[in-house]
Amino acid sequence: SEHVKDAAITIGVTTQPEVMRSFGSNNAFRGQGLLARFFYALPKSTVGTRRSQTAPIPDQVRATYFHHMLTLLENLHSVHSVHSVQSSSDSVHSDKDPYKAIFIDILYIEISMDATIRLKNFMDWIEPQLAEYGPMGHFADWAGKLAGAALRIAGLLHMAENLGQNGQNGQISDNELARAIRLARYLLPHAQAAYAEISADPAIDAAKTILRWIEKACAQQFTRRECYRGVRGPLFKSADDCDAPLRLLADHNYIRELDVAERG
Repeated sequence: SEHVKDAAITIGVTTQPEVMRSFGSNNAFRGQGLLARFFYALPKSTVGTRRSQTAPIPDQVRATYFHHMLTLLENLHSVHSVHSVQSSSDSVHSDKDPYKAIFIDILYIEISMDATIRLKNFMDWIEPQLAEYGPMGHFADWAGKLAGAALRIAGLLHMAENLGQNGQNGQISDNELARAIRLARYLLPHAQAAYAEISADPAIDAAKTILRWIEKACAQQFTRRECYRGVRGPLFKSADDCDAPLRLLADHNYIRELDVAERG
């Protein structure tokens, strides 16, 4: 087996929904917590509105980004270097030793009291929604890690705010944590949509097909037979195949069944 000391890895994947759906067929991916460790973003397709030529990134933005990223990487390199010195040198034992002092200051970032309260409130907001029938119940493995992820994002923001200072001289502020939670809230509906793709079942795909037909036909009212005629194809071989996806759409308040008196 391979052993990597002090491993640190960042994974970025740009893929198609069809590939995401294949993740759901691998029980180990979700069962061992892999899928819960990614941030998801499902942007709206720009096909049909793309421009053949776009403005280049301004030189000042490019230079600022390069400088900030280089400084952050140098800080992380210094953490690794100090860690190596402390681990390998028998002479580093005194609290007065400069290497040990730097090592402690770099690796331990505190969180302010105001930020602690904000984090607690965020956790209290998330928790009841993780229940089996809660809004986040079907992707609780991901949502249950969101508060911790927000805190890590806040730590990164703190490092970025203190460029060249190795993350020292202060605590994670309430403002930094508030910004991290704002990003976390943005990621929530994307993760919900991603898990709908990953765990997609035929009823969900069929419901999406019916919903597209309703929108295209501008249907205010329709019968099951009319629905079947509008979506007939591989997913709908008979009118009975419309029942489950129609119930699903009704359960999520996209449509509702009319009483006899309401039917035109």
